Amino acid sequence: MQWKDMNDDWNQTIIISEIEHIKSFINPMSIISKDTSSDSFSILNDDIIQSKEAIDNTILSIDFTKCDPLQLIEYQLKLVNYLLKLFKINRLNSISDYEPYFIWISKSSEHLALSIHQPINRTKYNNLMRSSYKFCNKKSDCQSHYGFLFQKKTKCCINDHYVHNKIVSDIDNLLEYLKRNIHLNQTKVVIETELKKGLETINYVINHMYQELSSFMLYLGKSKYNVKDFYRFGSYNHK
Repeated sequence: MQWKDMNDDWNQTIIISEIEHIKSFINPMSIISKDTSSDSFSILNDDIIQSKEAIDNTILSIDFTKCDPLQLIEYQLKLVNYLLKLFKINRLNSISDYEPYFIWISKSSEHLALSIHQPINRTKYNNLMRSSYKFCNKKSDCQSHYGFLFQKKTKCCINDHYVHNKIVSDIDNLLEYLKRNIHLNQTKVVIETELKKGLETINYVINHMYQELSSFMLYLGKSKYNVKDFYRFGSYNHK
């Protein structure tokens, strides 16, 4: 797993480039309004309260070990969209507003990672670190990654397809950073900027995995494989 030191100039340039790419990515599940009028914010604030109640009563109470991977990734995406909307309204009033949802995404990502034999990086860093993501441009058409389903012997894809272990590491490191710095002299603007970057990155990555997996399962159709089989026998075993 590659890591980026937020204080390294070269890596900072790469991170900024990635964030600009993320901003250009249209998330079809996004529910954040661009209208900044007071009436709009009032409506959005009411909406976020309703969203929190719905999420707390449904997703957070789900036993994610019983969900199929595609469904679980969709739940993660809904949580991230909620956190982005929360950030738009309240910024960072309290870490406790975000922590339960981050923990749920992290633990469910760990469940997915371990189910496909991905190692989890538990290293704690003094600086905020983020994983390096390099998704395969071929996505669900990648024969190197999906060839096993068609009895094709191919080399494993060297690029990323499903990166649940990186999501775990990035969320855990972001939470640790927030807890460590929220009470220090570092300006709140800096901390909120890092939270925003983290949310946008996690949203982009989970969305990318959701789109690829849903596209592939649609292509697979009525094959003898279902999504759980795909995860169990996938080319993750090559890595």
